[in-house]
Amino acid sequence: IAYWLSDRTVRIFEEEPSLEEVSDIKVGLQTGDNSRFLRYWPEVSFENVELSASNRKEAAKSGKRWFPFNKGGGHRRWYGYAAFVIDWESDGKRIRSRGGSVIRNPGYYFKRGVSWAKISSGDFGVRLIPEGYLFATVGSTAFARDVSDWVLSAYLNSKAVFRLLTTLNPTLAFQVGDLRSLPFATPDE
Repeated sequence: IAYWLSDRTVRIFEEEPSLEEVSDIKVGLQTGDNSRFLRYWPEVSFENVELSASNRKEAAKSGKRWFPFNKGGGHRRWYGYAAFVIDWESDGKRIRSRGGSVIRNPGYYFKRGVSWAKISSGDFGVRLIPEGYLFATVGSTAFARDVSDWVLSAYLNSKAVFRLLTTLNPTLAFQVGDLRSLPFATPDE
């Protein structure tokens, strides 16, 4: 119970649509063995990296082994933490064949989105993830439907959202469910 909220803030939660109504907020995959399936960019031959896949079919057709991977990272606003590539050759055949891996929301792989670090000891911030990336459980991502990525990023990077998030969940973890519950008021035009 957030008894300290003003009446106006309570009304915002009651009257405004939730963030879930304007975007798809998803958790990504778990490889089950990051040391086997993830590499830093300099560790692989650039000839085996595909940067322009916009969906799983294009990725598989490319014949490439390595694809950009959003693994989360620390607090960073707007852009950053694009340090990893993932072995996703043949639609993740090696990862899928390994016990312990969990493939979640593959229909959203390679789509442009807005991501955040699941754990933060400080402020909350989101960053744009360009088209062509897969994403991890700790790099959960929101995919805008009814607003632009820029509007979604500006809203989620605001101090107001950080205050609302800490009201919904006063821990160090920013969960997908917490973001889905956020109110989202579209800007007046």
